[in-house]
Amino acid sequence: SPVHETGRNETREVPHLVTLKDDYYIGIYPVTQRQLERIINQRLSYHKLDADYATRPVENITYVSWRGSKYIWPESKHDVDIEYSRAGQFRKFTGIEFDLPTEAQWEFACRAGCGAAFYDGTELEAATGESANLNRLGRYNVNLGADGAECAAAEAGTAKVGSFEPNDWGIYDMLGNVWELCLDWYQENPTGYDVEKGPASGFDRVRRGGSYRNPASTCRVAFRSSISPTSTVSEENRSIGVRFVCPAGVCE
Repeated sequence: SPVHETGRNETREVPHLVTLKDDYYIGIYPVTQRQLERIINQRLSYHKLDADYATRPVENITYVSWRGSKYIWPESKHDVDIEYSRAGQFRKFTGIEFDLPTEAQWEFACRAGCGAAFYDGTELEAATGESANLNRLGRYNVNLGADGAECAAAEAGTAKVGSFEPNDWGIYDMLGNVWELCLDWYQENPTGYDVEKGPASGFDRVRRGGSYRNPASTCRVAFRSSISPTSTVSEENRSIGVRFVCPAGVCE
């Protein structure tokens, strides 16, 4: 983030140049509950009301459940456990090498050429409280994103994908709604390693974008956070989602 951005973290958000060497496709929405249900014949998410579960994003997952523990990024590149991971089951069903985005791929796609706090070119109005600018772009903890018993109502908790305005490249829900897992190991200051692939090892994995449970400052494009790849805390995991990428050309 630029040094003047409201809510920025001076350590985690140091600007640095990234070169993406390979073209890629990225989903215009997070993976939905209905998409996963068609693959594994189960509903695993917390927000799974019959009325609209199909178009709500998948959540209540972990990094390891999505990619498996047999192959470790970046050492094993894009290999995943075909039989015992969600990504592997999607690959088996479709024949497409779906994976999570790297942190650099995620931010490049989210910004769509924009350097502001939000991908429509607007900024966070104040470090705390409601953001009228974010209200147009994503679900967060002010605009019906509250957690708990009120999630029994269809309009609370996560939102149906595509409910808010997309960025300039037609990609929806990259700010708020659910955190999106990235491939990389997390590092507090990311300027000292190969920023296309992230560090070679670590303890936690990167998550980006904020969620329905977070304040507006957490849902800025530049905000960076982490989570254990094997976290099983259900309250935390029900705000963790995924968005697929795949190499350019394979879907043509």
